[in-house]
Amino acid sequence: MTIGDFPEDYSENWRKMNPNPINRLSLLKAVGLFMGASFFAYLLCVALHEIGHYLSMLILGIPENGIVLNPFGMNYNLVLWDTSTPFRGAFSAAAGPLFDLLIAVPVSWLLWRWRSPLLLPLLLLGSSALISESVGMIMELDAYTYGDWDLVIAGGIPAVLIGVLAVVFLVAGCIWMLQILPLTGVNAKDPFWRRLVVFLAGIPLIFLCGVIYQSLFGVDSYLPSFESWALTENVRKGKIIRTIAATVLTLFVIPLNRPLLPWLDRLSYTPVAEVRWRDVLISIGLGIAMTVSQLLFFNDPNISV
Repeated sequence: MTIGDFPEDYSENWRKMNPNPINRLSLLKAVGLFMGASFFAYLLCVALHEIGHYLSMLILGIPENGIVLNPFGMNYNLVLWDTSTPFRGAFSAAAGPLFDLLIAVPVSWLLWRWRSPLLLPLLLLGSSALISESVGMIMELDAYTYGDWDLVIAGGIPAVLIGVLAVVFLVAGCIWMLQILPLTGVNAKDPFWRRLVVFLAGIPLIFLCGVIYQSLFGVDSYLPSFESWALTENVRKGKIIRTIAATVLTLFVIPLNRPLLPWLDRLSYTPVAEVRWRDVLISIGLGIAMTVSQLLFFNDPNISV
């Protein structure tokens, strides 16, 4: 049997090559592992993004700044950009996404040769950064959305170049995510619904938790960096849109898993892993720790009414 070839059913040889059979217990491990790793990786990428803005403000000589992080709400710097000149505006705006990519992608890349379920939270950093930043780039090319990349365009970078980079980052992030899937104990031969459940436990679930959080605990907040109010209803609507978008992207990517597998295996073959409960508990623990630390230590209680 060559890499990427599949029998019509699960033969004895196939079972020997893939120690995790399709059963509820292995699916539960896959979901728990991917969920915890996704929460950790995505929220760390968000923090890296805001740290990039913060460091750019220090470089530009604006020390009076701070970071606000809410895993289910708004994330921003108290002083977001320096718009005194086009260059300073572009630099301070691009520093957030670039810092995220320059930290997350190399970390995951360097650890890839030792890929295992235990390292999944760190291995997901690269794909999470590529996907989240590319989506932000695409959204901000819309004339009705204002953000980091609008200032970059105002600084002289062509919008077409940003659009091309966004597509490249998105494709790379999705391919990377498919390469990671076998580390959860799931493979391309598994039924569509099984792969869907695992992927939905990632970023779509994070945004769905944001919808629930805003519905139950959200409050209107004043954002000093934007000099405007963030209404709970608008934040909730934004989370709903992101939940739908993440789900649609997941539904689009999963069917590509099987036809792309021969090429993906030639790119970097990842055998189906045998997931242990230790790996699952560590992953969930890291996800919870990242979520709780942001809620407790990086929320600004003085801006909510």
